[in-house]
Amino acid sequence: MSKLTDFTTSIVEPIGAIKQLYIANTVNKASAPSTATIFQQNGTWLLANSVYSQAVYPELYNNIKLLNAAGFTPRYTTLTSFTTVAYGNGVYAAFSPLIGDVTSTNGTDWTPRTPVKFSTYSVNAIVYSNGLYVAAGQIGLIATSTDSATWTTRTSNTTQNLHAIAYGNGLYVTVGAVATIRTSTDGITWTTRTHSTSSTINGIVYGNGLYVSAGNTGTIATSTDGTTWTTRTSGTSSNLFAITYGNGLFLAGGAGGALRSSTDAITWATSTSGTSSSILSVMYEAGTYPAVGGYLFGGASGALSTSTDAITWTSRSTAAGFGSNSVSALIYGNSLYIAAGASGVIRTTTNFTTWNLMATGTTNSWFSLVYGNGIFIAGGASGSIISSKNGTWWDPTTSKVIYGNGLFVAGGLSGYVRTSTDGVDWTIRTPNTSSNIVSGIYANGLYMIGGVGGVLRTSTDATTWTTQTSGTTSTIRVLTYGNGVYLYGTDSGQVSSSTNGASWTARVNNGWTVQAITYGNGLYVYGDQLGTIRTSTNLTSWTTRTSGTSSSIKFLTYINGTYIYTAVGGVAKTATDAITWSGGLYPGVLNTIDDIAVGNNIFVAASSNGVGTSANVFSIEYASGYNVATDFYIPGSAAQSIYVKAKL
Repeated sequence: MSKLTDFTTSIVEPIGAIKQLYIANTVNKASAPSTATIFQQNGTWLLANSVYSQAVYPELYNNIKLLNAAGFTPRYTTLTSFTTVAYGNGVYAAFSPLIGDVTSTNGTDWTPRTPVKFSTYSVNAIVYSNGLYVAAGQIGLIATSTDSATWTTRTSNTTQNLHAIAYGNGLYVTVGAVATIRTSTDGITWTTRTHSTSSTINGIVYGNGLYVSAGNTGTIATSTDGTTWTTRTSGTSSNLFAITYGNGLFLAGGAGGALRSSTDAITWATSTSGTSSSILSVMYEAGTYPAVGGYLFGGASGALSTSTDAITWTSRSTAAGFGSNSVSALIYGNSLYIAAGASGVIRTTTNFTTWNLMATGTTNSWFSLVYGNGIFIAGGASGSIISSKNGTWWDPTTSKVIYGNGLFVAGGLSGYVRTSTDGVDWTIRTPNTSSNIVSGIYANGLYMIGGVGGVLRTSTDATTWTTQTSGTTSTIRVLTYGNGVYLYGTDSGQVSSSTNGASWTARVNNGWTVQAITYGNGLYVYGDQLGTIRTSTNLTSWTTRTSGTSSSIKFLTYINGTYIYTAVGGVAKTATDAITWSGGLYPGVLNTIDDIAVGNNIFVAASSNGVGTSANVFSIEYASGYNVATDFYIPGSAAQSIYVKAKL
């Protein structure tokens, strides 16, 4: 097909500059408009900016499977990708590496289930009291939440950084740079107060009827009402970064390992911390470990120590394993100690000897921890905020979610697997692996998950998992089931089959990553990272097909008599026989589609820039040699080729 020279324009703009799009389902291209006009079917041009029904435009539907101009209509677009989506029990559940879980009952309206970023500013402190989480942070940030998931920003009347927040005697008090101080009785309306110092305040605590603040140059001040403040003599000029109260003792820590203690917050004494690292966090936990209660501090360069009396300290730094990462926040709850700090590190322990690293899905530093209403929350850099119901699962990164037998099953980093009946409340499961889980399937009464290093686990209930020998050490990138056979594809290009999930037979290996496999209408079909499609009727003999793309194929399925694949760059094609593929690319809507779920007669796509829905699969592609800013072409028979004209 030659270039449509009568459509050529000297204006070449990015795809995002397209303002209108026209489509025609015959070769009557000479009538292509230059201005917006309403067009009809049968040889004329149609403005592609609204929804067209199959009944009114059957020829259009039959030729390009296009029910709306966008193909997949953006429903929940973000600056981060969604990696997987599943449908079950009337619920769509989609997952993003940064913002976590979202669910929808209709594919259009989505509800975040993992706490999301409510700001681009750092969350430096969080407190929980009276059924309310209150967060404070950079540039005067204050936000509140009743459920840890939905946050509302409040007016603090300051642009100064807020470093700490405390609650006591019916009052929230937050403090920060250049002696900034704000108080509130409800966490919503905040009042400006005057501190007794001009120094930056880094920490605040309420104890023994007193609000006590600690800050730069050793500044310590007290107040009985949060309004009137009195400066006290701390006995140090070192910057103090954190303060706590417990067992009748106030304890403040700071630069160079400075540690000051007091029983009344008026007279302060020096305590020997045993470290030269700056102390960034201090806490007291009563009566659990050790039995009489204990103090903890965390600091720069992975410093972490414990004490029963705040006098003699035992270093836990080596066991805690933070390395050079600072320990900026400490909390106790649900019989668990949790430490958080730089590079997204969160570690937990019950005895200070054995520590477990938690997957968080981010390298953003954590500055604050709180435990309230049965939920742990960590806040950190760039507005990062994440929660956990048990302290052992913080991971918003889910690589694959499946649905079967009334359960959503999600797998992700470090072997984390969780299950849910509704996509909202999740239970942690133990698949006995620390490898990343990236694939899954439910079929024939069996849940199956695969991951890095050839890890393969099966379960009949998604609770108790059995280790299977997969026959590969390569990452199992995709799992599927059809015709009584389970199949997997790997990063090394191997495709293997099994009738029971336990004994596997290698079938083919072309050396290129296989991320997509399906079965339908008597054919096994897989796609690889070079855009190659291969088919087989018996798993032994494979035939290479012309896919029409050289992009890596990410997803492949067979639905309602149609094979569908998506590939990197927004490519999407369909075939009724897995041999002749048509369709292509719709620019500027959803980018690479990694996963598609079908439910309630709606396609829901998880893509590199959000979630979208479609009542069918779209088909538009660039033609070789065309001006991609103005002309598109969909191959077909001579009488049925479809042309697209963009108005810039």
